[in-house]
This record gives sequence, C-alpha cells and structure tokens, in this order.
Amino acid sequence: MIKFAYLPIAAGILLILSTLDSVPVQAPSLREFESARNSLQAHRIPVDTEASIISWKGTKMGGKHEGTVRLREGYLEYKNTQITGGAFIADMQTIAVRDIPKHELVPRRRLRDHLKSEDFFYVEKYPTARFVINAAKAQGDGTFTIRGDLSIRDVTKSIAFTASQQPAVGDAIAFFATFTINRFDWNVAYQGSYWARLSSIFDNNFVHEEIELSIRLVVDASAG
Repeated sequence: MIKFAYLPIAAGILLILSTLDSVPVQAPSLREFESARNSLQAHRIPVDTEASIISWKGTKMGGKHEGTVRLREGYLEYKNTQITGGAFIADMQTIAVRDIPKHELVPRRRLRDHLKSEDFFYVEKYPTARFVINAAKAQGDGTFTIRGDLSIRDVTKSIAFTASQQPAVGDAIAFFATFTINRFDWNVAYQGSYWARLSSIFDNNFVHEEIELSIRLVVDASAG
C-alpha cells in the first residue's frame, strides 16, 4: 500500500519531464550578454598626466623645501561606479624644486641634483616610482580609503591613506590625497660608505625623515 501511494507523484514527475523538450529555451541577446560581462569586468580609465601632479614637502631644522614630480602614466579601474584598482608611475627625472626662487639658479639646481643623487632617490638607477592600488573602500561622503603598494628605489611597502573625489567638470574627475611617508622606510637616505654616512650625520638627523606627499589625480571618464 505504501508503494502505491507514490505512484501519483512519480506520474507527475514523468509528465513534467516529457514536456521539457517542447519548452523553447531563449538564448540571451548580445546586449544582455555584453551587459552581464561588463558588470563583471573593471573598466580602466587613463590618467590625464598633464592635469595631474604630485607635490612634495620635506622639512629640516629651521626650514623646509617643496617641489613637484610628474606622472609618466597611470590608470584607475572602475566597476559599477566604484574604484577597484589602479596603477601609477611617477617620473623621478622630473623632480623639481618650487620654494627656491627661479632667479636663484645655483641653489635651486644644487638641491634638485642632490635629491636626484644616490644620497636620496638615486634617479639614475631608479628612474621611476610606482603605486599600485590593492583595495579601495568608499566612505559615502566622497572620500575613499585607499590601500596599496608604494615602490621607491628598491623597496616596496604597503600604505593606506584617504582620498577625496571632487565634483566632475565635464568628463574630468579629480581626486586629492595628502599623506606622509618615512623616507628611511624606502632607503631614501645617504647610501655611501661608512665614512660618507658618518660625515652626513648632520643631514640624516637634521633633515627630517617625513616627506609629505599631496596628490592631484585627474582622469578622463570619456576615455574609459
């Protein structure tokens, strides 16, 4: 009796299976396929290197120096209007000093050349610096927490900072961020012999270790 109780259920299942072949299966349209694929992929938007700039500031006992570095190239990655990644390369050959008046050519050039030397960024051997975004979290107020890897000289370290997005002007979207790094963490210090380092104690101790970086990053949304 128990076995016969399952007969109506089995018959119903057979009836459903027998009709499957007659039900048309509609393939997704090309537009639907592209929409689904795009929702899974991140879009790369190139950086406007002419409008973007890196400003730096270093302090020392009794004073400071300021300047800029240009970006060589870079891009942001977006997915569903959210930043998901990005990479940027700074051209260390473009280090410039801004706080010394232009007419003071010798001290202006001397400081620039010293920053490019082995004592600091060693531009001849390490002509670029790089930052790669590993994670970005929107805070809901136009700001983002950015985490990534910063490579200077022969050192790569993870850093985190807050960036803010400015209202778009046409297709241009601008982001701003200011943060500090300890230059010693990236070997931005005198690298000479023991006696050379000993003779540079004044510079290594009276030139402060923190470097303030202010980033203005502009991307062209129409190019994404």
